[in-house]
Amino acid sequence: MTLPPKPDDRVSGGTALGDLCDSAGGEVDWIVIARGGFVQFNTVTVPADGMYDLTWYYKCGNNDNYGDQHCGGQTNPPTTASGCRPHQITVNGMEMPGTYHFPCFPGAWIETHVATTPVPLKAGIMNTIKIWPAQRDSANIDALWVQPAGKGLKPVITANAAMGSN
Repeated sequence: MTLPPKPDDRVSGGTALGDLCDSAGGEVDWIVIARGGFVQFNTVTVPADGMYDLTWYYKCGNNDNYGDQHCGGQTNPPTTASGCRPHQITVNGMEMPGTYHFPCFPGAWIETHVATTPVPLKAGIMNTIKIWPAQRDSANIDALWVQPAGKGLKPVITANAAMGSN
């Protein structure tokens, strides 16, 4: 899989459709629920109201799934034998229903992976996107790429019906 190039520095002035906003040249790690940790992308702009694909660049290695071995029963997409790390996502202050299980992998934590989540965004405002661990600890979030619906990189993660499901 070919990933779009990752910028060396954070995109200034916000993230617009097609921009890749990274976490200042490295990933954000140790986002733990016990400390109320989260990553928030502010000032995400789009040209029209509607559904958009958020392609997350993240790291989750060493089969380290923090107990989410079956990805909350997620079957679409098929999951890895390494399990997942569950996340909640909020868009403009509204929590998206269900839990998004980001697949983990057997390789090292330095390997970057992608997963896409479809979310509604609004034109004419600075959209805010927040992601945090549903339970225990999250994947290391590296960057966010905003694309039109259906254009994000595979796999596309759809939320499990129950929040915090494991």
